[in-house]
Amino acid sequence: MGTKVEDLLLTAVTEVFEQVLEGYPDYPYKKAFTNPDLRRTLIAQVLSQLQNWHPGNEEGNNLSNTPEDWQLSQEDKMHIQTIIRQEIAYIIQQKSECISRTATEEIDSCFTPSHWFG
Repeated sequence: MGTKVEDLLLTAVTEVFEQVLEGYPDYPYKKAFTNPDLRRTLIAQVLSQLQNWHPGNEEGNNLSNTPEDWQLSQEDKMHIQTIIRQEIAYIIQQKSECISRTATEEIDSCFTPSHWFG
C-alpha cells in the first residue's frame, strides 16, 4: 500500500472506531479508550490486520489515492467494524485488571470528605 492509501485507511479506521465505540457503555469501554496509548494500540492492531487488504477491491488493483475518490463500501466498513470489535474485546480482556483498578481509585476518591464539604 502506498503512503496516501495508508493515511486514508488510518483515517477511515479511526472514524469507524469512533462510531463503534459510541455503541459501547461508558465503563469500561469508553473510559478505557480515553487512554491515548490504548487507542493507538487498538488502531495499530486493526491496521496490521488490514495490511494486505484492499477495500472494495478483491483483485488487489490500485485504488485512487485521493480522498474524494476513496470511499469505503458498507461491506468494507462492516469488515473493519468486526475487526475493531474483536480488538476492543481483546484489549479490555487483557487490561481488565488495570482498568478496574483505575476505576476503583476514582470511585474511592469520591468518598473523601473534601468532596462532601466543597
